[in-house]
Amino acid sequence: MQNEEFLYDYIGKWFIKEKGCQNDDFCKGYVNNMAVGKKMIPDITAMKYEVNDNNVTPPINFRGYVVEVKKTENVIYEDIGKIVTNRSSPDWEWGFNSVVFYVAYVKEETADQKIINTCKKEGIGLLTLTVYEDTVNNICEIIKPEESLFSGISHRQQASPGNFQTAVNNSYISKLLKDPDGMNLIRPKKEAYATQHH
Repeated sequence: MQNEEFLYDYIGKWFIKEKGCQNDDFCKGYVNNMAVGKKMIPDITAMKYEVNDNNVTPPINFRGYVVEVKKTENVIYEDIGKIVTNRSSPDWEWGFNSVVFYVAYVKEETADQKIINTCKKEGIGLLTLTVYEDTVNNICEIIKPEESLFSGISHRQQASPGNFQTAVNNSYISKLLKDPDGMNLIRPKKEAYATQHH
């Protein structure tokens, strides 16, 4: 089997399909090997944005999905340790409002109970992948992760197009956008978005 990077796009597309991360006019859906701050480069970072159709603050929420991937389970604890260390980093502030963290690995049969117990204890999601002839046939979410909450882009920063644009451009989430300058296009579309998605 190739190195684990060939798994990344399968997993990223799974987040678009199963978790509603958008690959649309604004957002790429996911990015591989995206730096967050100076020390963190998760294997996969996916994003889902939600436009609130009432006066809830902030008007646009950004939810992150972060995945560390290994080919085999015997090295998965390295990634669990990495997530436990990095998930409370201040580098996550001023971008996502919430983040969930996963480990993913290739498994022919059921996931190892010790790994399941460790992920449950740490609040980390677990994905197992079935691979045949270098193609991912199935991705199974064994454990759902717990959310980590962050400041995100505040209501005040989103209140005017200029402030919002500056906040987006200064944030790691700009790397997940097709055109960071186009994020303000969401603002006039809020009503249409809300009508379409309810």
